Amino acid sequence: VFSHGSERSKTRALLCAVFHNALHDRYHEARDMFLISHVQDSIDKTDTGTQILYNRALVSMGLSAFRLGLIKKAHDCLSGVCSGRMKELLAQGQSKSMDPDQERLERRRQVPYHMHINLEVLESAHHVCAMLLEVPLLAMQAIDPSIKKNYSRVFRRALEQYDKQVFCGPPENPKEAVVCAAKALQRGDWLAACESLDTLKLWSHVNPGDPDAGAKVKTMIKEKIQAEGLRTYLFAHASIYDAFHLDQLVDMFGLPPKKVHSIISKMMIDEKITASWDESSCFVLMRHTEPTPLQRL
Repeated sequence: VFSHGSERSKTRALLCAVFHNALHDRYHEARDMFLISHVQDSIDKTDTGTQILYNRALVSMGLSAFRLGLIKKAHDCLSGVCSGRMKELLAQGQSKSMDPDQERLERRRQVPYHMHINLEVLESAHHVCAMLLEVPLLAMQAIDPSIKKNYSRVFRRALEQYDKQVFCGPPENPKEAVVCAAKALQRGDWLAACESLDTLKLWSHVNPGDPDAGAKVKTMIKEKIQAEGLRTYLFAHASIYDAFHLDQLVDMFGLPPKKVHSIISKMMIDEKITASWDESSCFVLMRHTEPTPLQRL
Protein backbone atom coordinates (compact mmCIF):
# COMPACT_ATOMS: atom_id res chain seq x y z
CA VAL A 1 0.00 0.00 0.00
CA PHE A 2 2.79 2.45 0.90
CA SER A 3 4.51 1.82 -2.48
CA HIS A 4 1.54 1.80 -4.86
CA GLY A 5 -1.54 3.13 -3.01
CA SER A 6 -3.29 6.49 -3.33
CA GLU A 7 -2.73 9.20 -0.71
CA ARG A 8 -5.95 8.20 1.09
CA SER A 9 -4.94 4.51 1.17
CA LYS A 10 -1.49 5.40 2.52
CA THR A 11 -2.98 7.53 5.30
CA ARG A 12 -5.46 4.80 6.26
CA ALA A 13 -2.78 2.09 6.19
CA LEU A 14 -0.55 4.20 8.42
CA LEU A 15 -3.39 4.80 10.92
CA CYS A 16 -4.20 1.07 10.98
CA ALA A 17 -0.52 0.28 11.68
CA VAL A 18 -0.47 2.89 14.50
CA PHE A 19 -3.67 1.38 15.97
CA HIS A 20 -2.19 -2.14 15.78
CA ASN A 21 1.07 -1.14 17.50
CA ALA A 22 -0.81 0.74 20.23
CA LEU A 23 -3.13 -2.23 20.78
CA HIS A 24 -0.10 -4.42 21.57
CA ASP A 25 1.44 -1.82 23.92
CA ARG A 26 4.16 -0.78 21.48
CA TYR A 27 3.42 2.86 22.27
CA HIS A 28 6.78 4.33 21.22
CA GLU A 29 6.72 2.65 17.78
CA ALA A 30 3.13 3.86 17.27
CA ARG A 31 4.01 7.42 18.35
CA ASP A 32 7.08 7.56 16.09
CA MET A 33 5.10 6.38 13.04
CA PHE A 34 2.39 8.90 13.87
CA LEU A 35 4.74 11.88 14.29
CA ILE A 36 7.12 11.12 11.38
CA SER A 37 4.20 10.94 8.93
CA HIS A 38 2.82 14.38 10.02
CA VAL A 39 -0.65 12.92 9.50
CA GLN A 40 -2.07 15.30 12.14
CA ASP A 41 -1.28 18.33 9.92
CA SER A 42 -3.42 17.21 6.98
CA ILE A 43 -6.18 15.19 8.70
CA ASP A 44 -8.68 18.09 8.44
CA LYS A 45 -8.59 17.85 4.63
CA THR A 46 -9.41 14.11 4.49
CA ASP A 47 -12.82 12.40 4.29
CA THR A 48 -14.92 11.71 7.40
CA GLY A 49 -14.14 7.95 7.46
CA THR A 50 -10.40 8.64 7.64
CA GLN A 51 -10.94 11.23 10.38
CA ILE A 52 -12.83 8.62 12.43
CA LEU A 53 -9.94 6.16 11.93
CA TYR A 54 -7.54 8.93 13.04
CA ASN A 55 -9.58 9.49 16.25
CA ARG A 56 -9.61 5.75 16.97
CA ALA A 57 -5.84 5.46 16.44
CA LEU A 58 -5.24 8.47 18.71
CA VAL A 59 -7.44 7.03 21.47
CA SER A 60 -5.75 3.63 21.16
CA MET A 61 -2.35 5.33 21.60
CA GLY A 62 -3.72 7.11 24.69
CA LEU A 63 -4.86 3.83 26.28
CA SER A 64 -1.53 2.21 25.42
CA ALA A 65 0.35 5.06 27.14
CA PHE A 66 -2.00 4.74 30.14
CA ARG A 67 -1.27 0.99 30.46
CA LEU A 68 2.47 1.76 30.38
CA GLY A 69 2.16 4.49 33.04
CA LEU A 70 2.96 7.45 30.74
CA ILE A 71 0.30 9.65 32.32
CA LYS A 72 1.08 12.99 30.62
CA LYS A 73 1.29 11.40 27.16
CA ALA A 74 -1.91 9.41 27.73
CA HIS A 75 -3.72 12.60 28.74
CA ASP A 76 -2.45 14.45 25.64
CA CYS A 77 -3.77 11.70 23.35
CA LEU A 78 -7.14 11.25 25.09
CA SER A 79 -8.08 14.85 25.89
CA GLY A 80 -8.99 15.81 22.31
CA VAL A 81 -11.59 13.07 21.89
CA CYS A 82 -12.79 12.75 25.51
CA SER A 83 -13.58 16.44 25.97
CA GLY A 84 -16.68 16.37 23.79
CA ARG A 85 -18.82 14.14 21.60
CA MET A 86 -17.00 10.86 22.12
CA LYS A 87 -19.59 8.58 20.47
CA GLU A 88 -19.74 10.56 17.22
CA LEU A 89 -15.96 11.06 17.00
CA LEU A 90 -15.37 7.28 17.27
CA ALA A 91 -18.43 6.35 15.13
CA GLN A 92 -19.96 4.39 18.01
CA GLY A 93 -23.18 6.38 18.27
CA GLN A 94 -25.16 9.05 16.45
CA SER A 95 -25.68 12.73 17.03
CA LYS A 96 -29.31 13.83 17.37
CA SER A 97 -29.70 15.43 13.94
CA MET A 98 -33.10 16.23 12.45
CA ASP A 99 -31.94 15.75 8.87
CA PRO A 100 -32.79 12.19 7.62
CA ASP A 101 -30.01 12.24 4.98
CA GLN A 102 -27.43 13.20 7.59
CA GLU A 103 -28.74 10.44 9.86
CA ARG A 104 -28.48 7.85 7.06
CA LEU A 105 -24.88 8.88 6.33
CA GLU A 106 -23.94 8.65 10.00
CA ARG A 107 -25.56 5.24 10.36
CA ARG A 108 -23.56 3.98 7.39
CA ARG A 109 -20.33 5.12 9.05
CA GLN A 110 -20.98 3.31 12.35
CA VAL A 111 -18.30 0.85 13.45
CA PRO A 112 -19.60 -2.72 14.04
CA TYR A 113 -20.20 -3.56 17.69
CA HIS A 114 -17.31 -6.07 18.00
CA MET A 115 -14.88 -3.26 17.06
CA HIS A 116 -16.15 -0.76 19.65
CA ILE A 117 -13.69 0.83 22.06
CA ASN A 118 -15.12 0.74 25.59
CA LEU A 119 -16.23 4.34 26.26
CA GLU A 120 -16.35 3.89 30.04
CA VAL A 121 -12.71 2.72 30.04
CA LEU A 122 -11.77 5.71 27.87
CA GLU A 123 -13.55 8.20 30.10
CA SER A 124 -12.16 6.68 33.32
CA ALA A 125 -8.58 6.60 31.97
CA HIS A 126 -8.89 10.24 30.85
CA HIS A 127 -10.22 11.36 34.25
CA VAL A 128 -7.56 9.41 36.20
CA CYS A 129 -4.79 11.03 34.08
CA ALA A 130 -6.37 14.47 34.54
CA MET A 131 -6.55 13.91 38.33
CA LEU A 132 -2.86 12.93 38.61
CA LEU A 133 -1.83 16.03 36.63
CA GLU A 134 -4.28 18.58 38.03
CA VAL A 135 -4.23 17.92 41.82
CA PRO A 136 -0.52 18.81 42.41
CA LEU A 137 -0.91 21.75 39.99
CA LEU A 138 -3.90 23.10 41.95
CA ALA A 139 -1.86 22.87 45.17
CA MET A 140 1.01 24.77 43.47
CA GLN A 141 -1.35 27.46 42.20
CA ALA A 142 -2.70 27.95 45.73
CA ILE A 143 0.85 29.01 46.76
CA ASP A 144 1.81 30.81 43.57
CA PRO A 145 -1.19 32.33 41.72
CA SER A 146 1.09 33.50 38.88
CA ILE A 147 1.04 29.93 37.46
CA LYS A 148 -1.80 30.14 34.97
CA LYS A 149 -1.61 26.85 33.05
CA ASN A 150 -4.08 23.99 33.41
CA TYR A 151 -4.17 20.51 31.90
CA SER A 152 -7.87 19.69 31.81
CA ARG A 153 -10.65 22.27 31.85
CA VAL A 154 -13.26 19.48 31.89
CA PHE A 155 -11.82 18.03 35.12
CA ARG A 156 -11.52 21.46 36.77
CA ARG A 157 -15.16 22.12 35.97
CA ALA A 158 -16.13 18.77 37.55
CA LEU A 159 -14.18 19.69 40.72
CA GLU A 160 -15.88 23.10 40.89
CA GLN A 161 -19.33 21.52 40.52
CA TYR A 162 -18.49 19.05 43.31
CA ASP A 163 -17.48 21.94 45.61
CA LYS A 164 -20.74 23.78 44.89
CA GLN A 165 -22.96 20.82 45.90
CA VAL A 166 -24.68 21.25 49.25
CA PHE A 167 -24.72 17.50 49.91
CA CYS A 168 -22.25 15.05 48.37
CA GLY A 169 -23.48 11.44 48.39
CA PRO A 170 -21.39 8.41 47.44
CA PRO A 171 -20.19 8.43 43.80
CA GLU A 172 -22.64 6.95 41.29
CA ASN A 173 -20.55 6.89 38.10
CA PRO A 174 -16.86 6.65 37.12
CA LYS A 175 -16.46 10.44 36.79
CA GLU A 176 -17.81 11.06 40.32
CA ALA A 177 -15.55 8.30 41.71
CA VAL A 178 -12.46 10.00 40.23
CA VAL A 179 -13.59 13.44 41.48
CA CYS A 180 -14.00 11.97 45.02
CA ALA A 181 -10.50 10.46 44.72
CA ALA A 182 -9.15 13.86 43.64
CA LYS A 183 -10.73 15.56 46.69
CA ALA A 184 -9.14 12.94 48.98
CA LEU A 185 -5.78 13.42 47.24
CA GLN A 186 -6.00 17.19 47.79
CA ARG A 187 -6.16 16.46 51.53
CA GLY A 188 -3.13 14.15 51.16
CA ASP A 189 -5.29 11.07 51.94
CA TRP A 190 -4.00 8.69 49.26
CA LEU A 191 -5.65 5.63 50.87
CA ALA A 192 -9.14 7.13 50.47
CA ALA A 193 -8.25 8.10 46.87
CA CYS A 194 -7.27 4.50 46.07
CA GLU A 195 -10.48 3.19 47.70
CA SER A 196 -12.58 5.51 45.50
CA LEU A 197 -10.84 4.22 42.37
CA ASP A 198 -11.17 0.55 43.42
CA THR A 199 -14.81 0.55 42.33
CA LEU A 200 -14.05 1.49 38.69
CA LYS A 201 -14.75 -1.07 35.97
CA LEU A 202 -11.66 0.30 34.23
CA TRP A 203 -9.29 -2.25 35.80
CA SER A 204 -11.07 -5.35 34.48
CA HIS A 205 -11.51 -3.92 30.96
CA VAL A 206 -8.34 -1.88 30.43
CA ASN A 207 -6.71 -4.73 28.46
CA PRO A 208 -9.22 -7.42 27.37
CA GLY A 209 -6.41 -9.54 25.86
CA ASP A 210 -4.61 -9.96 29.21
CA PRO A 211 -6.72 -10.54 32.36
CA ASP A 212 -3.72 -9.88 34.68
CA ALA A 213 -2.96 -6.51 33.07
CA GLY A 214 -5.71 -4.74 35.05
CA ALA A 215 -4.08 -5.62 38.39
CA LYS A 216 -0.66 -4.44 37.15
CA VAL A 217 -2.07 -1.13 35.88
CA LYS A 218 -3.99 -0.67 39.15
CA THR A 219 -0.80 -1.19 41.22
CA MET A 220 1.11 1.23 38.99
CA ILE A 221 -1.63 3.91 39.30
CA LYS A 222 -1.65 3.37 43.10
CA GLU A 223 2.10 4.16 43.20
CA LYS A 224 1.51 7.28 41.08
CA ILE A 225 -1.25 8.38 43.50
CA GLN A 226 1.15 7.93 46.45
CA ALA A 227 3.82 10.01 44.69
CA GLU A 228 1.38 12.77 43.65
CA GLY A 229 -0.13 12.68 47.17
CA LEU A 230 3.32 13.37 48.61
CA ARG A 231 3.92 16.28 46.19
CA THR A 232 0.47 17.75 46.90
CA TYR A 233 1.04 17.46 50.67
CA LEU A 234 4.38 19.27 50.41
CA PHE A 235 2.93 22.05 48.23
CA ALA A 236 -0.03 22.52 50.56
CA HIS A 237 1.82 22.39 53.91
CA ALA A 238 5.35 23.61 53.15
CA SER A 239 4.53 27.09 54.44
CA ILE A 240 3.42 25.74 57.86
CA TYR A 241 6.37 23.47 58.71
CA ASP A 242 10.04 24.26 59.34
CA ALA A 243 11.13 20.70 58.57
CA PHE A 244 9.78 17.31 57.50
CA HIS A 245 11.31 14.04 58.70
CA LEU A 246 11.97 11.55 55.90
CA ASP A 247 10.72 8.57 57.97
CA GLN A 248 7.46 10.38 58.75
CA LEU A 249 6.81 11.01 55.03
CA VAL A 250 7.70 7.37 54.26
CA ASP A 251 5.12 6.19 56.84
CA MET A 252 2.44 8.62 55.64
CA PHE A 253 2.65 7.77 51.94
CA GLY A 254 3.81 4.14 52.01
CA LEU A 255 6.69 4.79 49.60
CA PRO A 256 10.29 3.50 49.92
CA PRO A 257 12.74 6.07 51.41
CA LYS A 258 14.75 6.25 48.15
CA LYS A 259 11.62 7.13 46.17
CA VAL A 260 10.58 9.86 48.66
CA HIS A 261 14.14 11.27 48.58
CA SER A 262 14.13 11.31 44.78
CA ILE A 263 10.67 12.98 44.48
CA ILE A 264 11.60 15.75 46.97
CA SER A 265 15.04 16.29 45.38
CA LYS A 266 13.41 16.64 41.94
CA MET A 267 10.97 19.23 43.36
CA MET A 268 13.94 21.19 44.73
CA ILE A 269 15.87 21.02 41.44
CA ASP A 270 12.79 22.19 39.50
CA GLU A 271 12.42 25.02 42.07
CA LYS A 272 8.89 23.90 42.92
CA ILE A 273 9.71 24.17 46.66
CA THR A 274 12.43 26.20 48.39
CA ALA A 275 14.03 23.64 50.69
CA SER A 276 17.24 21.74 51.31
CA TRP A 277 18.34 18.42 52.82
CA ASP A 278 20.24 18.49 56.10
CA GLU A 279 23.60 16.70 56.21
CA SER A 280 22.14 13.38 57.37
CA SER A 281 19.49 13.55 54.59
CA CYS A 282 16.82 12.64 57.14
CA PHE A 283 15.21 16.07 57.32
CA VAL A 284 13.85 18.35 54.61
CA LEU A 285 14.48 21.87 55.87
CA MET A 286 11.97 24.39 54.50
CA ARG A 287 13.07 27.94 53.70
CA HIS A 288 10.34 30.47 54.27
CA THR A 289 12.17 33.37 52.68
CA GLU A 290 12.66 33.42 48.93
CA PRO A 291 16.38 33.00 48.07
CA THR A 292 18.07 36.00 46.45
CA PRO A 293 19.26 35.68 42.82
CA LEU A 294 22.82 35.21 44.15
CA GLN A 295 21.75 32.36 46.48
CA ARG A 296 19.85 30.72 43.61
CA LEU A 297 23.06 30.74 41.52
